[in-house]
Amino acid sequence: MLVFHDKRWYSIIRKRNSGIEPLWGREMYIFHGTTLDAAIDIVTHGINLKKSNERLDFGPGFYTTDNRAFAERTARYRTKKVRGMVNRQSVRPAVVTLECCELNDEELLREIRLKKFVFSGISWLEFVIVNRCSNEFVISNQYVNHNKDFKYDIVLGPTADGGIAAIAADFEKKRITIEADLLRNILPSYGTQISFHTVRSLACIKPIKYDIID
Repeated sequence: MLVFHDKRWYSIIRKRNSGIEPLWGREMYIFHGTTLDAAIDIVTHGINLKKSNERLDFGPGFYTTDNRAFAERTARYRTKKVRGMVNRQSVRPAVVTLECCELNDEELLREIRLKKFVFSGISWLEFVIVNRCSNEFVISNQYVNHNKDFKYDIVLGPTADGGIAAIAADFEKKRITIEADLLRNILPSYGTQISFHTVRSLACIKPIKYDIID
C-alpha cells in the first residue's frame, strides 16, 4: 500500500488545491534502477523522456521508487536483458539517486497534474493495463483511464509484478474483460513507483549521483 509520509509530495498535491500547504519540509530521495551507461547519461546530461518505452504501467515516462532495494532489483533485471544482446556482456547495473527539488514557482505548482493510487484496486489495474496496450487499441476502443495522452504529469502508485504484461496482452486480444476478469487478476504490489511524464514534471527532481551495484 502506498502511504504518503513525506511532506514534499503532500505539498505538490495540496498546494495546488488550497494554496496554503508549505513547500517540502525535509529532504527526500528517490531512486532509478538502470544500466551503468544509462545512469552516467542521466546524471551527466539529464533525463530524456524520449527514451521511454511507450507501454509502461503509468504511460511513457521516467520511473522511480522510494525503495532503494527495489531500484537495485530493477537495475539487475534491466542489465540482464541488455547482456542478452550481442557484445553487451560487460554491461553493469547501477542506481541513480535523485533529489526532490524545492519548487518556488507558484504557477508551476498550480499547473502540475498529479494522479495517485493508494492501493492496488480495480481502477489502478485498469489504468495499468490500458497503458500497456497499443495506442491504436486504446483509441479505437475509446478508453479514457490511461496516461498515453500525458494528462498527468506525475503518477504515484503500486508496482505490479511481471505477470501484468501477459494480462495486458490477453486484454488487448479480448480474452479477458474489465468487468470481471481484471478484478480477479489483481496482482500484488512490488512497492511504490513514482513516474514523471512531462518536461515540467522534471523540475521536481534532480539526478545527483549514481552507484554501481553488484
